[in-house]
Amino acid sequence: MGKRDTTYSERSFEEADSSSGSSFMVGKSFIGNNEELKRRFTDPLALILLFCVWGVVFWIGSWSLENGNISMLVRGTDYNGRKCGVDFMDDGSLLPPKWYVTDFAGNGKCIETCPRKTILDPISTDDLICKETVDISQIEGCSDDSFQNVNSTAQHLILCGGCMYEMKTYDVMNFCLPSSFHGLFDAINKAANETGYAEIDKSFFSERFIYVGKFARDLMTSWKIIMYAGIGGSTLFGFLYLVLLRLPILSKVTIWTSVVLMPFAFAVGGYMLSELSMRYSLPEFQDEYTKTTLQLMKYSGYLLYIVAFLCLLLLIYLRKRINLAIGITKAAAKSVSEIPSTIIHPFIQVMFFAGFVAAWAYITLLLASTGNPVEKSASAFGHSIAFRIYTFDQNTKYWFWFLLFSLFWTAQFILAIGQITLSICFAKWYFTEDRDYGIETNLWSASLTAIYYHSGTAAFGSILIATTQFIRSVLLYIQTKAKRSGTDNKCIQCVLSCLQCCFCFVEKCLKFINKNAYVHTAIFGHSFCKSGREAFELILHNAIRFTAIGVVQEIAVIFCRLFIVIGTTLGGAYLLNEHKADQLSSLFSMIAVIFVISWFVSSMFIGIFCTAITTVTQCFLVDEEVSYKVKIWTHAI
Repeated sequence: MGKRDTTYSERSFEEADSSSGSSFMVGKSFIGNNEELKRRFTDPLALILLFCVWGVVFWIGSWSLENGNISMLVRGTDYNGRKCGVDFMDDGSLLPPKWYVTDFAGNGKCIETCPRKTILDPISTDDLICKETVDISQIEGCSDDSFQNVNSTAQHLILCGGCMYEMKTYDVMNFCLPSSFHGLFDAINKAANETGYAEIDKSFFSERFIYVGKFARDLMTSWKIIMYAGIGGSTLFGFLYLVLLRLPILSKVTIWTSVVLMPFAFAVGGYMLSELSMRYSLPEFQDEYTKTTLQLMKYSGYLLYIVAFLCLLLLIYLRKRINLAIGITKAAAKSVSEIPSTIIHPFIQVMFFAGFVAAWAYITLLLASTGNPVEKSASAFGHSIAFRIYTFDQNTKYWFWFLLFSLFWTAQFILAIGQITLSICFAKWYFTEDRDYGIETNLWSASLTAIYYHSGTAAFGSILIATTQFIRSVLLYIQTKAKRSGTDNKCIQCVLSCLQCCFCFVEKCLKFINKNAYVHTAIFGHSFCKSGREAFELILHNAIRFTAIGVVQEIAVIFCRLFIVIGTTLGGAYLLNEHKADQLSSLFSMIAVIFVISWFVSSMFIGIFCTAITTVTQCFLVDEEVSYKVKIWTHAI
């Protein structure tokens, strides 16, 4: 570490701040002025509350384990409610382990092996997968003596719900799932016509299920290229973009070109609308466009001209601050590239989140297995087919909602810990004056600091967002129930939609406040409320700068995403075309998978990059406000 300037070390930081003419008051201790910031445990009550929530989740899991049976969900259940491979038949023998569907209501039968061929023109019931004879005789409409012809009897047994065609299937966790529905619905409709029933709509199932089967096979064929190109390629392009962003000429030219193009684009849009309104006002177009439409186009063009002019004035006013924002963006890119361990942080987060989701899903499935079976019936081709659904008491329904809230809170908590960890890394990087001796921070030590001292702050901030998300989920549930019940009250739908928009806005605001509060906590070690208040004061005190930084950040984020996604997708498309094109049924679908993966990886890079920009921005402003040292980075930026 280089020697620090002690010009302001003998007086309080409030005095230094006051002498510099700033109204923003900061604490006496933070990363920049203290080699070992004396941190304390922040917001412990919020962390205790989170532990209590996890304890209740564990209790729900324990209760569900005693009262439920998860094999009911992971094992197929036959039409008599017996679990395949677990329960016993009437003669005492164990039921076969595989499950195969036997009627249109979704009832199934336990069989020894999944069928490997398709028979859509059966000559006898031996070519069908049927329920037990004694059970078929008790099904309404299946014991009609008027059907004497063998083929007609087979068709009739399918329509009444006693049997199903034998189809080639895949064995997926002991469930026999059809590899293709090609020809199935034609055969069913043929049988329906011959027996005087209406045809069923085959468009949805036949097209989509066939595509799903082909998609799964293509995925198994090309998964190595998809993983290498999607994850490895995206990471490579992300690092390359950070390197390119540090080049002075490239970053300035790119960002300034994008900024200048904004008013130009509005002006071009206004010109096009004005020209179109003049062109379509000619006599030959009078029948196609009304006077109101032409006036709307004309005045919309004028409005875009005004917006372009205002944007131009704003850019002229913000020109110096945009250069400052470019400097901060370059410094943020440098911080990420000089602490490369931060790149793996999102993947670590994903691992922790996946572990929690796996445990949460297991507990949710256990709770779902405590349902009570209720007999229902469905009508198909004039026959009534019985099936079972599972219902839950009111307390169990409340527990499902509680589990959903715990998922929201824990997910946001993991993200919050990650933001604080990254902010500690970047803040220490910023206040390291002499990097020739190395940077006294790494992802591991920052993670320990964030978890040990500031888990409570992460829990406090995350519960605010989780509560908002939970309220939005309840509103969505109410909207869905209202639509399913046939209630077409436009007023109620309008109110619910407005509430959704309001809480969506609240969630966005909370995320902005949380992000800056976490950065402030990383720098000063304060609690959530104090960090949020001081960060908000800092933003208000530098509102115009934050506006310029926000514009530049969005431009950098857009180019980052485009650079990673386009580069990765083109590279993956080339590899797939060269090595797997003749083995795939749809090359485009696999390219789309690479596109989606690269989009998520780019989102991880963008999350790191945005955290770096926010942290460097606050560090720069604190450095400037406090004026305690030689401001190496302040002058550089």
